[in-house]
Amino acid sequence: MKQLLAIIIFISTMSVSWGAIELPAVFSDGAVLQCDKELPIWGWGKAGEKVAVSFANQSETSEVKPDGSWMVKLKPIKPSYEKHIILIKVGAESLELKNILVGEVWFCSGQSNMLYTLGAVSNKTKDQGYESVLEYMRKEKDTAKDEFLRHIKVPNVASVLESKRNFTGNWISSAPENNSEFTAVGYFFAKEIRKHLDCPVGLLNCSWGGKRIDPFIPPSQLKSPGYDQMLATIKKQVENYDLKDEQAKLKKALANFKTEGKSAREIRLSQPRMRPSPNSASNTAGAIYNGMTHPLVPYAIRGMLWYQGESHNHSKPATYGGLLKKLIAGLRAEWGQGDFPVYFCQIANLTASSSKPATKKNSWVTISNQQRLSMKIPNTGMAVLNDIGQVKDIHPLNKLDVGKRLSKWALNKTYGFTEIVASGPLYQSSEQKAKSIIIKFDYPGSGLMIGKKHLLEPVKPLNVPLGGFEICGEDKVWTYAEAKIISQNEVEVSHQSIDKPLAVRYAWQQNPANANLYNKEGLPSSLFSTLDSE
Repeated sequence: MKQLLAIIIFISTMSVSWGAIELPAVFSDGAVLQCDKELPIWGWGKAGEKVAVSFANQSETSEVKPDGSWMVKLKPIKPSYEKHIILIKVGAESLELKNILVGEVWFCSGQSNMLYTLGAVSNKTKDQGYESVLEYMRKEKDTAKDEFLRHIKVPNVASVLESKRNFTGNWISSAPENNSEFTAVGYFFAKEIRKHLDCPVGLLNCSWGGKRIDPFIPPSQLKSPGYDQMLATIKKQVENYDLKDEQAKLKKALANFKTEGKSAREIRLSQPRMRPSPNSASNTAGAIYNGMTHPLVPYAIRGMLWYQGESHNHSKPATYGGLLKKLIAGLRAEWGQGDFPVYFCQIANLTASSSKPATKKNSWVTISNQQRLSMKIPNTGMAVLNDIGQVKDIHPLNKLDVGKRLSKWALNKTYGFTEIVASGPLYQSSEQKAKSIIIKFDYPGSGLMIGKKHLLEPVKPLNVPLGGFEICGEDKVWTYAEAKIISQNEVEVSHQSIDKPLAVRYAWQQNPANANLYNKEGLPSSLFSTLDSE
């Protein structure tokens, strides 16, 4: 708690000088504004001063409120490649923002697999055989150039008690000198959106590696006696904190260390750090929302991309679905732009696969299934990644297929490209029929098929048995099953020794090597179990 307290005080002393007119960093040269939506533009000034904002043949006025804030809302604007200027006047001061585009804007959030940049996935590989993927990423980083694909990264800041209003950052466009800073997932997603919509795309990158889902959730969704008590305790300690007193304690402790032989560990445990890292507070519920996401709200966006779950692997994985629901509900409520689309990634396969069905619960599988079940949340979709992971690397290099699979959800569901299949086969229902169970799938595309994914290559159809399916009887002892495609969207599952099958599951491993069910569009099927208790 002392360490957390010191972190809060350290962060609260951080400030940025913005001059006479203060704007959020997201409103700066090179910004991309969301097309076809009302556009909130806001900032801060001296109470009572008049505000005027001019942009794309529109002018709106307002007044600085007593709390120092102001906001205007511009009418929706069509996307184009025209480079605009925003003129802002507050009192006697004026400011021009140049090279402003209007197009599609997506909020990208999550942990390291969203944070991982084109530079990071171009660096090295932990698994032999991925050199061609590495080379592809390096070439993309070193050669890609698109002034209409832009990105802004919010720096990692945790804030437990205070909702930050601003951050330090700037918009950049895709170019060899900038590409290393782009979220790789967001970049490949944006490329697909650019290709199909032919308009500018901007990415708001609010990601932090190694973090659970809790700190990303808005505090408005976290209200409880326990949470409120935690905040009250921290607030009290902040109010009573005396830096000079703590420094004196540390000086005395260091003297004791020299004269009494106390261990360095004893010193660390008994004293707060004088130069703490913000990382230590960043897993506190609500802290990343307060420190990183809040400064972006309510910037107009089309939707959200989310890639997180690995760090929740050892933290009550069965609760993940409920937390994801809170995250989405909270962000939609805070943004005030309706139930905007949220497309998230199912965590990728990892570690060596097993030749036997799992007999114990696996937290990786539990989270993957929680993510699948979360598609019940309206206006959401999930990119299945159980065929693009790596055995040794929790950060698989193939972010190309991740971005593309997310884009298929957006293109189909958000932008109306109905000819683009949004997903691979997803479990819909099951029916017992004699000694077998018939599984019916949503998103079969033009039909189910057996396939194989290799690195960045398209999925290839194979003439091999359908694998990855398990079946059990009333004893709930799982065994690999015989499975066959019997229609465009159905699979029949059975086992010669089970006369009365109870349930079926598929790809129920952390790395399901035998799972090979795809649709003919080359998109994989997610893991599932027909048992509600799984």
